Amino acid sequence: MLWTKRRVRSIFISDCHLGLGKTHASELVEFLKRTECEWLYLVGDIVDPVHCADPEAWETDETNAFRAITALAETDIKIRITPGNHDEHLQNAVGIHEGTLAIDKAFVHQGLDGKKYLVIHGDQFDDELTQADPFYGWKSRVYTAACEMDRKQASYLAELGAKGESLIKKIKNLSGVVQRRKDAFIQQAIETGRSLGCDGVICGHIHAPALEVEEDGFAYMNCGDWLEHASAIIEDEHGQFELVHWNRVFAEDL
Repeated sequence: MLWTKRRVRSIFISDCHLGLGKTHASELVEFLKRTECEWLYLVGDIVDPVHCADPEAWETDETNAFRAITALAETDIKIRITPGNHDEHLQNAVGIHEGTLAIDKAFVHQGLDGKKYLVIHGDQFDDELTQADPFYGWKSRVYTAACEMDRKQASYLAELGAKGESLIKKIKNLSGVVQRRKDAFIQQAIETGRSLGCDGVICGHIHAPALEVEEDGFAYMNCGDWLEHASAIIEDEHGQFELVHWNRVFAEDL
């Protein structure tokens, strides 16, 4: 698909973790540069404040990505921010609605077809957080290290013109715990959306991009992330939702 410049109705992105120093920040900049929208939903964990204090971790690409996002706030784009579990710095801003910017724990997005979609980060559906898993911090550090190894491997193999299997995917495939956590998360997200009378839910948090429609028409959508996948959900000008894997799109355009 040629994506030199595309106009869409809505963009939903989450889990960029800018400041971590190991992100797909340059790809995010390219995506935002090539995609114009009316609504921009930042579905949590856009910045990773825990690591922002480390000047050696913050990369130039991440600075560019942060500036690209903040620059959109100076336009007429309607921006909605739902804080994630890494967004302690935004908790005091919940409830703010100033001009085209609003920050809240969750939003209900009305699609072009009139359907309602719950937009929420999703940490509320994560048993490892709600039940205070003592190993959560350790698991997070292992995941971050694996992401960095994957990026280095991909860069090295690209120079050789070869491809390799993701270390993260290998770990996830070997761990039934990861799949059970994902299944439980999705089930809770769907149940919450239905209980609120919505026709779908759009979330992030688990770094697992998805666009699935249940038998009754209820839609489960996950933005994914810009740490591992470089993915987003978009609503096109006709009201159709799409899951975008930006690296695949960009590779096809080259």
